[in-house]
Amino acid sequence: MTGAITPALRAGACVGLQNGHVQIHNLEDLPRLADAAHRRPKEQWWLDLRFITRLMSHSGAQ
Repeated sequence: MTGAITPALRAGACVGLQNGHVQIHNLEDLPRLADAAHRRPKEQWWLDLRFITRLMSHSGAQ
């Protein structure tokens, strides 16, 4: 991981898991990547799966 640190990132960095890989980002990128009000990443892979939960919650057996 130390090989991924560049001179541009020495001032400060945030480390996170993105697409199954550890990613190091410059702190200046944090506002673009995170929703500060809700303390969550702006891109969440599982949000595309919400339709499956809706389908499964409506059982055919009534």
